[in-house]
Amino acid sequence: MAWYSGLTPKFRPISNGHRLVLHYHLIHTTTSPGPSLSHPSKAIDRLGKVLTSWKTASFDRGTPRKIVHLLEHKYSDAKLTEDGLEGRDAYVISALKDTIAQKSGFKLLLAHVELSARGHASCGPRQKWGRRQYLHSGNGSGQEVVEGADPALLEFKDPLDVQYELKLLQLRELNGTPLRDRVNLDELKAVESIPGDLTAALKRGQPDLTEYTEGKNKSLTGSLFRSFRQSVLIICPSERYFAFIYDKVFSKDALGTLRSSASAVPTGKERILIECVLGTRDEYSKPELQDVLQVVTTCACRWGSFTIWYKAMDGCRGWEGIDRIQQKGLLSALLSLHFDNATQSVCRVMTNEKCQSERIQFAFAACRELKAKGLPTNWILKPLKKDIRTITDLGLSELDVLVRTIAGAGGIQAVDDFVLPALTKKSDPGRTVAVVRGLQQELDLEGNSLVPPEERGHAERTINMLLSSTINDWKPYAVEREEPKAVISGMFSFAPMVAIPPSADMAINLVKAATETKNVALIETLAGKLMAIPELGDYFQITPKEAFRSIILPTLKDITESSERGPPQASLEKVVRQLKRGLSNVALEQKGLCQHDLRTVIFPALAGQVDAEYIRDG
Repeated sequence: MAWYSGLTPKFRPISNGHRLVLHYHLIHTTTSPGPSLSHPSKAIDRLGKVLTSWKTASFDRGTPRKIVHLLEHKYSDAKLTEDGLEGRDAYVISALKDTIAQKSGFKLLLAHVELSARGHASCGPRQKWGRRQYLHSGNGSGQEVVEGADPALLEFKDPLDVQYELKLLQLRELNGTPLRDRVNLDELKAVESIPGDLTAALKRGQPDLTEYTEGKNKSLTGSLFRSFRQSVLIICPSERYFAFIYDKVFSKDALGTLRSSASAVPTGKERILIECVLGTRDEYSKPELQDVLQVVTTCACRWGSFTIWYKAMDGCRGWEGIDRIQQKGLLSALLSLHFDNATQSVCRVMTNEKCQSERIQFAFAACRELKAKGLPTNWILKPLKKDIRTITDLGLSELDVLVRTIAGAGGIQAVDDFVLPALTKKSDPGRTVAVVRGLQQELDLEGNSLVPPEERGHAERTINMLLSSTINDWKPYAVEREEPKAVISGMFSFAPMVAIPPSADMAINLVKAATETKNVALIETLAGKLMAIPELGDYFQITPKEAFRSIILPTLKDITESSERGPPQASLEKVVRQLKRGLSNVALEQKGLCQHDLRTVIFPALAGQVDAEYIRDG
């Protein structure tokens, strides 16, 4: 007959004859699995149903997070593995591992459980004949005097005042892989133990360590410390695995370790740390969600793991908006993860983003980054549909960025389809010029432009169309009026019109945009508009001299300075010449033009290009 190691055989007496017993140790030396006892199927099925019911229950404060089962044997650190277990312990773990853990999704772990007891000793040491004596309660009313220095003979003075602490030591997987050196089990409501009173079961054994600390003086009793240790099996649902192993402090340490990680492929330890900061649902054991989100998604992008990235977004409310993960994090996902999966996820984040400016700015950055890498950008238009529908309500900076993004993501045809109709319907020269200048700046970028070389001709035609419409509708000297809030005076209320005089900003921007196109017809039309200074009338409430000083003079000054900074183009010279001829609309000898204007603007602009007689007359 044969039996597993760790079992104690019992011999019954024989009534007659003889018995010869030869005792051998059978050693399994191959790598194949060793023979095992068959598992009772009915009992295993019942246990599986109970554990499955426990796993699917809602985890509130009263629901245990783990089961701690006291093993029959106490194992050393070296033997605390599945292969080092003996007898009934080995059989129980084998049955649970093969039939329940793998099928029902449970984790099986090994550890030492340690009970620490600390309190006042029943009696302190007394000096007698140069050596210590220890006293403990004896039978009857007297006390038994025990000589020597053995603190194991001491007892606690008041068992109700003893402080107990339960903790797990050397927590590890069945194969011996270490997980934690120590895990506190102070939250007893989260532990279901077998036997039910784990503290009482440990106290019944012999203490592994007893220490006595003397009092501060001879009249005070000292403190007594005892610890009891036993090996245990821990069972917990996979979903609660990391919430059990890692407490709040360690989760923050785990986050710091992941933040400093530089590995190209996740190690086994890093996978555990990821689950540590993501796996728990207990708020008290989590660091800040946004920190977790940014650290874990950064690691996921470095590892190229969309699964980890998506799990972090799900668990840390990353879908709420761009500010949760930041633009850098989303761009990294687009460039590092599976592209189709990443674009769908980024679209979801952009759609949920409540700040319109934030969404547009990210779309622009993503479009430029993907263009530089040669990756598709047309998907960016989908989460921008709402912004494109309200394009005429955007501020000038957002409008400029959005139009560039549309040009980069959908091409110039998308600008023609989405932007031109909106700008044409709502005549606003300022917005149109902003769009034109933005497209022109993109064309000037060349190598890093959002407009590909094959679409440059199309882009230039679109720009000319926009400029032509704007210049034709533009009234450079018109006085705009605003209606302020009504002012109550007596029994009547009135809202006086407020006149806003024209400025040179629009003229300067149009001149720059027109000269950039090198389109002579546009430039001539613009110059004619600027030279046609009307007379003072009902609809024109500034004098020609004021019009000259507020529009022509600043525009001429800007053009002159621009030509001095760089080599003048033929189109630029033509506009300057046209504007200088317009000076004849206001006599130079009239008061209002100071010598500074003549010296710094008018004469330099006219020098060498207008007849000497014209300058002499001026």
